[in-house]
Amino acid sequence: MPYKFIAAEKPKIDPNFAEAIAQELRLQRPDGPPDAPIIIEEETPRGSHLYVRVIWDAWGDVPMEERGRIILDAYQKAQGADAVLKISNVLGLTHAEARRLGVEAA
Repeated sequence: MPYKFIAAEKPKIDPNFAEAIAQELRLQRPDGPPDAPIIIEEETPRGSHLYVRVIWDAWGDVPMEERGRIILDAYQKAQGADAVLKISNVLGLTHAEARRLGVEAA
């Protein structure tokens, strides 16, 4: 049977996305500008890992599968490789997507 592989086009992602999230991680401020990413870290039931959600309208056209990679890159920049190893689940959502899924921003 013939086989054909079609490679996906790589989306053009703003390289500043990961840095903007990393900056918020470094600051860890409870409040920020309305256009800043909202980072929610939730401990897993055993407390050894984190579920991470980043709510940010700048995600707009960024494909879902790229958002997770960007968030993990941001954690590595801000907190190092060990921090990335503690993350068991990551999700990047716009405010509208978060509302639809019942994810609270605050």
